[in-house]
Amino acid sequence: MAAETVYLKNGDQITGTACSVRGGKVFLTTDYARTVEINLGSVQGIDFDRPVPLILDDGTEKKITKLTLGQPDFRKIKEVNPPIPQEWSFSASAGYQFQEGNSNTGDVNARATIVRFVKDEYRLTADGSYVWGTKKKDSGAKERTANRGAASLQADLFWFRDIYCYFRSEIGYDRKQDLERRLENGPGFGYELFRVNGTFLDLEMGASYIDSKYNTDIDKDRKDHGTYLRIAESGELALTSILTLMHSASYKPKLKGFDDYFLDGSIGLLQPLFQSLPDGHLLRPVQQPPGLREEEE
Repeated sequence: MAAETVYLKNGDQITGTACSVRGGKVFLTTDYARTVEINLGSVQGIDFDRPVPLILDDGTEKKITKLTLGQPDFRKIKEVNPPIPQEWSFSASAGYQFQEGNSNTGDVNARATIVRFVKDEYRLTADGSYVWGTKKKDSGAKERTANRGAASLQADLFWFRDIYCYFRSEIGYDRKQDLERRLENGPGFGYELFRVNGTFLDLEMGASYIDSKYNTDIDKDRKDHGTYLRIAESGELALTSILTLMHSASYKPKLKGFDDYFLDGSIGLLQPLFQSLPDGHLLRPVQQPPGLREEEE
């Protein structure tokens, strides 16, 4: 695989890929240290593996394959090889599990996620999931063992490089547990622990107001509501260029007395289907799930 080399004034060399310059810093993705960030003032020169765009402060743009300290344009640089911003990404997963023998069961599950990126500051995520399960009785009739679904929408505003605030709304139901609907709304803060090469981990803490409505044979239209603390994690692990392991978990104890809580989690394989670029073109398959920022060393 082609590589790019950054030459430092102290004589060291760093080799990697996806090298770019912006904001007076050089960003380079390496195998041993993820993405490193180097002050441009410490750089003697850069060799690129292909012609890349160089943009000066006055808006002038040209293609270069080498950048050296002696070039007249070196101190007028605005950006070199800026990353292409992704605006949309869509991924989906589906599965079926069955068991035959002492028990005959079958479960179907599906999940889809849409992410919208706005510059480097905003992220909007819509997520939906559904699970359906049945069990075959000795009489031959089928008994429903699962019928639940959920949909959520979360907006993130990044204040700093890795810290963001969010507002989240979620609606769900569980027919097996007689839950007619559950509404959840609330704000909070998040910290992006790391993001590199399609792998990331987010930690979140906030408050949620949850309103649940049950419909049982004994108690029609029973309702339960209150304010809950929300502690959550979510992340993705890029297994291959087109397959990603997704995981998430949340713990929500009720603030009044902490005697009631919600605990849920999920793990599965996601297939990224496409990314949309600002000019409307689609990339298929996705070579790397998009990230908002480069990782700082």
